[in-house]
Formats: sequence, C-alpha cells, structure tokens
Amino acid sequence: RSGLTVTSQAQLRATGMAFMDNAPRHDLSWSLPPVLPSLSDGMGRVILILIEIAKDCLPRGGLVKVLVEEGAVAVSAEGEVAQLPGDLADVILGTFPMDAITPQTVHGALVQAFIQALGGSISIETSPGSVHLNARSGDQ
Repeated sequence: RSGLTVTSQAQLRATGMAFMDNAPRHDLSWSLPPVLPSLSDGMGRVILILIEIAKDCLPRGGLVKVLVEEGAVAVSAEGEVAQLPGDLADVILGTFPMDAITPQTVHGALVQAFIQALGGSISIETSPGSVHLNARSGDQ
C-alpha cells in the first residue's frame, strides 16, 4: 500500500501552518512524533480541509489541534465560542442535500466527498468550547 511518507506529512504540516498565516487570532498545534503513523493517500486532503473547517468553528479565534494516528486523523477547534456554523455538521456527515450547499458549507461537502472516496468515515463531537472532527480511512 502506498500512503503518506514522512516527507509528505511534514509538508502537510507546513501547509497547515501556512493556512494560519492569514488568521492571526488562530494557532495551530500539530506535533510530528518521531515515528509517523501511516495514512492512506487522500487523507492529506482531508486533514487540510478539516483544518479550514476548524478555523470556521472559531469566529473569535482559538487553537486548532491536529492529531494523526494510524489510519485516522483528529482535528479539534478549541476556543471561547467554538461551534460548527449553520448546517455544516449535516453537510460533513452527508445528511444535507448537495443542491443546498453554500459557500459557507462547501468545505464540509468536500471533506464528505473525499472521505467517501476513501471508503472511510467521519464523526463530530462537540462540547462547550470545543469541536472535534474525527476521520478514518477505509483501509484501516
């Protein structure tokens, strides 16, 4: 099986950090462990889109955390008023009509399409001050 190499995961992290350049009230925490877990091809796109969604969950700024485990990714948004805007949760979970997608929900539609193409799944957990987006590829 191919998959993301050490170099490509470091490049993904650098790209994620660049996403934060235009968001001064947002920080990104993404530690790369000494031994990087294996991810299937396509999960890089999922990670980057989840980072954008997490930023959208933090209208007053906050911390976006990325955790990569074997075949899975967890991206969380932590901040004072962290919440998924509007219909975004339904779009991410694939329970929203595609013909009703708006510019505010397009990232949710993209992540749903990519995760479906990977045969994977995505879940959302929310609590006061945080939104957790968890994605797993289908080959795990």
